[in-house]
Amino acid sequence: MWSVHCWYFAIRANQHFTVAHPTATIIELLNSKNLFIQTGSHTFKEKPGQPWVNIKCIYTKNGNFGTPESLENKLCTLLYIQATKTLPDSIHYFRELLTPIARELNWEFILECDDEENEDVVLYRLNDR
Repeated sequence: MWSVHCWYFAIRANQHFTVAHPTATIIELLNSKNLFIQTGSHTFKEKPGQPWVNIKCIYTKNGNFGTPESLENKLCTLLYIQATKTLPDSIHYFRELLTPIARELNWEFILECDDEENEDVVLYRLNDR
């Protein structure tokens, strides 16, 4: 998906969503970073004064997650992230912010679509250590 206003990122094991982590572990990780505010049982947002970002811990088998069943699960196969484009050099900012989370989960970090219409642009892959 592409938007003039926001980026769409994903942190996932692979494009087939074949690896799951306990949601509680991921929520604990996100809370331990002290970078976000937990807004729901499986959702986070930016801290006051920080660039806009929304994070959802989602369970999906095939990439579809537009149903209530995709949230409130004990397992997570995807961190779905929406973030502002209005920040100067926003891609770099969010790459620096989110890559450590992908690294700790041993998952890849992708941009769903860049401004040149390239899809699934890998920002961090598992062998980038």
